[in-house]
Amino acid sequence: MSNTDLYGKRIGEPAEFHLSKWQKRQATLLYHFASLEYLKGLKKLLDDFVKGVDITLDDAQRQDRDQLLVSERWGVRNTVANFSTYGFPALQDFQKATSKDIALRATESFEFTGYNQCTRLLAELSMNWSTPDEEARFEAGMAAIGKCAGLIDSTMERSWNDGSFANVWKQLSKQFSRLPRFRVRTDVEGATGNHPVRTGVYVPQDDPYGALQFAWSGNSGGRLLDCKTFNALGLQAVNTLSRDAIWSDDPRLLQIVKQPNYIAGFKELDWFKEPGFLNDATRATAFVGGSGFIGRSCKWYFVEQIEGEGEYDAEQTEGVDATGPTAVRARAEAGSLCPRDGFWFTPAQANSRRFFRASEVMPEIGGDYGATIWQWDQNQSQSMT
Repeated sequence: MSNTDLYGKRIGEPAEFHLSKWQKRQATLLYHFASLEYLKGLKKLLDDFVKGVDITLDDAQRQDRDQLLVSERWGVRNTVANFSTYGFPALQDFQKATSKDIALRATESFEFTGYNQCTRLLAELSMNWSTPDEEARFEAGMAAIGKCAGLIDSTMERSWNDGSFANVWKQLSKQFSRLPRFRVRTDVEGATGNHPVRTGVYVPQDDPYGALQFAWSGNSGGRLLDCKTFNALGLQAVNTLSRDAIWSDDPRLLQIVKQPNYIAGFKELDWFKEPGFLNDATRATAFVGGSGFIGRSCKWYFVEQIEGEGEYDAEQTEGVDATGPTAVRARAEAGSLCPRDGFWFTPAQANSRRFFRASEVMPEIGGDYGATIWQWDQNQSQSMT
């Protein structure tokens, strides 16, 4: 007796599970931020930053700035010596923690970065020993590191919901015009509260709006947590606007959150106390993000990333060479990973053309022109004539 049905499918075999475009994007982001390459990018960014801070401290000590900073009231708290004693070691500890995290990946163990611990200590220290330009460079460097580390920590914490994914996708979508190819393994299941049998991304079995999670098997923190999904208020917004429009049509979303049942949900939020908060369309998505989600336990399927294969995200390919094998964007912000081996330059600095390897962190140049944007050089010859 045959064990297949009329269509050749094995009897009892789970039905195929296809990811929606939103779920594909979420899986892309999660695998990207959880990758060893991204963590090494944070390490490179941090190493370069610490090296720069070390040079600045040496300059300040050589100039003997402390003789002008010690006071009867504050003692040495605003001095170079104080920052060298407490601040710089905090940065070095952050470096060591990142190196440890890289080593742990060999055992499929994942950790939060040391960014929050480092910044809590640095917040207690004064930067009055530095010049305004030095302090501005320090703050810009820490901001770039914090952006990179924060995306890793959000992935490890499983704090993503549909709105936070959509917000990050808006900012970074140009990096992912070509998505990896995924296969949902219905034969590899997980459940909220349990450790996964395989490290990677998981999708809720029964909820198309539930946020995907990255979970791991190597240490205790990797168990699958509650699924973050829309509650009744969130579903009202989705059903009224459509799945595509909920995070992009602020004026229409604002009309929804003005309804009485939404107002009741916002009364406990600080936003409700701000004058005119219900007249600001740009904040409508934040309103839904504050009261539109709930956590629920569920069963999960493993989402396998197929190495070496990809597909284009039709909404993100405008202006991209879709004929090439990598479909790489032609610009990259400081703090992001270089999308392609080759020569890049930035208008923020003259003679800035230099060669970057793919996945190398694009550096912040600084200056008076805002964030550094690196552009692909159409002339990829070794020497410029």
